[in-house]
Amino acid sequence: MGVVGRKVIDTQNMKSSLYGFGINDADYPIKTRVDGKCVIVPEYSRWISVVQRSNDPKEKARKPHYEDVYCSEKWKYFTDFSTWLHTQPYWRVLALDKDILIKGNKEYGPDTCCFVPQYLNGLLYTKSKTGQFLIGVSLTKSGKYSSEPWFRTDVADSLMSRVWDLRLHAATGVITMTL
Repeated sequence: MGVVGRKVIDTQNMKSSLYGFGINDADYPIKTRVDGKCVIVPEYSRWISVVQRSNDPKEKARKPHYEDVYCSEKWKYFTDFSTWLHTQPYWRVLALDKDILIKGNKEYGPDTCCFVPQYLNGLLYTKSKTGQFLIGVSLTKSGKYSSEPWFRTDVADSLMSRVWDLRLHAATGVITMTL
């Protein structure tokens, strides 16, 4: 037995760190074979994705927008991430987002992330073909910003209003609503 960080774990069975950061401290198998196919525990898949985005040099080189992204020490251990994950409604079907609660955020962690529908996540942060603006936004000849007609809908307005309400609630430290 040994102490790693703040946890006492069996160091003989401890796997090496994932991408030089994450530690799988689960006391159960995280993958198995079913009908000849490898099946990974969904919580572990989510955790691997976060750790990879924030620590893998190859991923950061392939996707430069992850260059300054890092993972909170609170999610260094798989079981800590998994425990937080199970407090989040609909985590199995929603996308984990680090940018909605705190504009320009670079940290993946329990205090900075939330789950949102994938289409909303993509809508807010996908760039246009020119890379200058978000999809649906353009600059007019007069120098004003305009949204495309397909983007001007009651649904989009309502959704954006709720996003800004979420940011406001996050800033006060009290989140009492979901998208």
